[in-house]
Amino acid sequence: MKFVMIVMAALLAQTAFAGRKIQLSACSEIGADLTTILTGAESQRSLYKGAVGIFQFDTEEPAAAPAGLAIVYNSPEASEQGFIIRKCVGLHYLAGSDLKNAKSSYDAKSGVTLIINISKPNIEDGGTIPGKIKLNIKTVNTGKDNEGQVISAEEL
Repeated sequence: MKFVMIVMAALLAQTAFAGRKIQLSACSEIGADLTTILTGAESQRSLYKGAVGIFQFDTEEPAAAPAGLAIVYNSPEASEQGFIIRKCVGLHYLAGSDLKNAKSSYDAKSGVTLIINISKPNIEDGGTIPGKIKLNIKTVNTGKDNEGQVISAEEL
């Protein structure tokens, strides 16, 4: 049964990246609550003076695709040492990702762009397939605590 679940997760991972656009899900939908993200965080980056955090996490299961990325929008009421999540989206079922060495750029119109090397599980041979994703993250000042967020992701 566990093997079947691992194969299903690997299939989901491959189909999740079949097109150019990547659908980001609420963290709760990918099984990544704040505890999972923070305790499994292998790397993290802070953007917009701490208002946005990006976490590379590992859930250990499924074994073929345990890695994920979470984009967490911090509430202005949070202390410097903690998060009060206003919004959390991410993707899971990666074989790995390299957030630490991601290339970043900033443009006032499009916000922060990160190019992240990833690896996806290859169900045919049990190995991995290298790839890259591009995340665009922008905060939009709506006049009330910068509530608006724009996030897009695509496979390169």
